Amino acid sequence: MLRPLRALLPLFAALLVPLASGCERGPRYTPPVNVVTTPWLGNAPLFMARERGLFGPTEVRIVELSTDFDAWRAIIERRAELATGTLFDVMHGIDRGADIRIVMALDFSNGADGVVAREGIPDLASLRGKRIGVEKSTLTHFVLLRALERVGLTEADVQLEHLTLEESKLALEEGRIDAASLWEPYLSQAAAPPRRKLFTSAEIPGEIIDVLVARKDVLEERPDEVARIIRGFHAATLSLDQDPEKTAEVAAGFLGTRSEELRLALVNIDLLDLGQNEKLFDATAAEGSIWKAYARSAAFMEAHRMLRQRARGGDEVIDREPLRRAASLPR
Repeated sequence: MLRPLRALLPLFAALLVPLASGCERGPRYTPPVNVVTTPWLGNAPLFMARERGLFGPTEVRIVELSTDFDAWRAIIERRAELATGTLFDVMHGIDRGADIRIVMALDFSNGADGVVAREGIPDLASLRGKRIGVEKSTLTHFVLLRALERVGLTEADVQLEHLTLEESKLALEEGRIDAASLWEPYLSQAAAPPRRKLFTSAEIPGEIIDVLVARKDVLEERPDEVARIIRGFHAATLSLDQDPEKTAEVAAGFLGTRSEELRLALVNIDLLDLGQNEKLFDATAAEGSIWKAYARSAAFMEAHRMLRQRARGGDEVIDREPLRRAASLPR
């Protein structure tokens, strides 16, 4: 005899109780942490840390995007939790609506950014009236302006061509522009003879810092995972000193360059570990702190009208707590 459906409902309910209880006791799913980056050799330790499992139990996905605009859009749309970039990139991200905090300084550029010119242009002063490839309102724009300032020129004295890094490099090689503002590894590639570097960040020490940022809500909800990523970058940075050839070999594959080329380019940046970060994040330091560097960058961007609104103060953007948490993690 068939039972009415209503009569079977209590039985189904009884069967579902242990199933529900079992679900509650099972492991809770933790989504991976997505880190968006752009093609920059200072990100090599991130790839190295992932390859060697230095992030501990935290699953990290590193997504390389071609432009900073795409990276900040991923952050704003909550498709990524962390991102890497310069202080200038960070201010642009905030200006576009990203609610982020700086949690670690990754490296100083010490010659890894610069301006390259074609044959026949011997110095910066010779750029007057010339066509220069640059990605406007980004770090390459800043580097170009700092270079022009050295010889009393402004961007009104040259013809700016708004191009991505890849487009600038190709246009310079094909002779469609006279010079380009680039970073490594594009910088050295474009500077192959007869072209030459006219200016590099080695001439403005301490002004270009790459940092790691995290969304504010991620810092509140997943602080230990952010700390593990900081610790992983620190460990990978140390491995560069201990085994530079192997590290360069692994990282080169992800960055799309040859390991020998990467090793040579790494000479032009200073990778920063936890100890150096503790000093940089000290707000009481007279000079050489990330607070001072952030203030200088903000003043420059406002003076050159690179932002739509006033830059936020360092106390609203720089967060030292993730570094403290990373330092306290068990080894």
